[in-house]
Amino acid sequence: EKVIPEIKERFIQTMNSKYNLSIEQASQIVEPFLQIILDASSYGFSENHAKPYSYIGYMCAYLRYYYPLEFITVLLNINKDNLDKTSEIIEFAQVKGISLSPIKFGESRENYNCNKNNNTITKGLSSLKYLNAQVAEELYELSKKKYQHFLDLLIDINQTSTDTRQLTSLIMLNFFDKFGPNKKLLDYTEMFFKFNGKKSVKKSSLEQYGNNFKKLISIYSRETDKTFKDLDSYNFLKEVWYLIPDDRLPIQVQLEKEKEVLGHYQTKIDGIKPSIGYVSEIDTKYSPKLLVYMLNSGVEKQFKVQKQLMKKCGIIEKGMIIKIQGWENKRKSRFNPNTQDYEKLDEMEQWITQYSLMESTKLDEYLQERGSI
Repeated sequence: EKVIPEIKERFIQTMNSKYNLSIEQASQIVEPFLQIILDASSYGFSENHAKPYSYIGYMCAYLRYYYPLEFITVLLNINKDNLDKTSEIIEFAQVKGISLSPIKFGESRENYNCNKNNNTITKGLSSLKYLNAQVAEELYELSKKKYQHFLDLLIDINQTSTDTRQLTSLIMLNFFDKFGPNKKLLDYTEMFFKFNGKKSVKKSSLEQYGNNFKKLISIYSRETDKTFKDLDSYNFLKEVWYLIPDDRLPIQVQLEKEKEVLGHYQTKIDGIKPSIGYVSEIDTKYSPKLLVYMLNSGVEKQFKVQKQLMKKCGIIEKGMIIKIQGWENKRKSRFNPNTQDYEKLDEMEQWITQYSLMESTKLDEYLQERGSI
C-alpha cells in the first residue's frame, strides 16, 4: 500500500509527458488497476504472490490500452478452446473497432493472426469445434497449390487427416467459397465420396438422380443391363459439377452452423435493411426478451417486447427472421420488495413497438439472386 501513491504519480507523469494524456484521463486508466492491486493485497496474498500478480495486471492493462489488436489476438489464441469466452472477446474487439475476418482457404492457419494494416484479426482453424492444428496446417499447405477445379482439391484433401465432419463444417462456413457457393460444394462433395475411384455402379443406385445424370455416366462408362462398368470416375466427376445448381445454404441453416462451430455468428449481408435480424435467443418469462443478430451490421442487440404486441404482430420464436419497424428506449424497472412496487432505474433498454416476421425463403431468394453473402 505504501507504493501505490508513487505508482499512480509516476504513471500519470509518464502518460502526460510521453503520450499527451491529461491528468484526468491517466487517472481514469490507472485507478481501476490500482484497486485490483489493493484488493489482491487485502485478500491475503503473500508478497511473493502479490507483487508478480500486480506487475502482470499492470502490464496487461498497458498492453490492452495501447496495443488492443495484438492483445486481443493473444487473448483469442489463449481461449481458443472456450467458445463462450471467445464470443465475449469478439464482442470486446468490436467495441474497439477491430473486425474479425471469416475463415478462408489460403489465409487461415492454426492460430489467430492480426493484420495492423486493416486492423483485423484472421480466425484460426484450431479454434473451431471439430477442427485441430494438424488439419489447419495440412489445408494451409494445400492452399499453396493452384487448383483449377474443386475436384482436384477434394482428391488431395482425401489424402490428409481431414475427416468428413471437418470438411463438411468448413464447406458450410464458406471456407472454400473461392470455388463456389456452399450448398453446391456440399452436394458436389457428396457425389465425390459416392463415385470417386469407383469402377462400376449399379443402375438401381441411381434412381434418385435425373436422366441427365444417367446420360452423363453412360458417356464415361460401359453400360450393361444392370450396371455401368469401367467408369472413368475422374472425368465423370468433373462433368457432374455442371449438373449441380449454384445454390447457397438457407440463411437459418447457415447461422445455426456458425453458432455451433464458431461459437458466434459471422454472416453479414451488405445492402439489406439494418432493421432485419435473426432471433438468436428468446426468454418469454415476464415481458419477452429477445437477442437479435442484425444481419446488416453483424451485431447482436437485446430488445424487449410486450406480449400484447406479439398477439397482434405474430408470435416470435428462436430462429425466426424479424423486421423491426419501430422501437423506443425506456428506463429499466425493478421490483422493490420493501415498497411492493416497481421503481425506475437509470439504465435504459430498447422496447420494440412494431415488427413483422419474414419468411426466411424470401431472404434466401434475395441472396440467391444476388449471388453472394
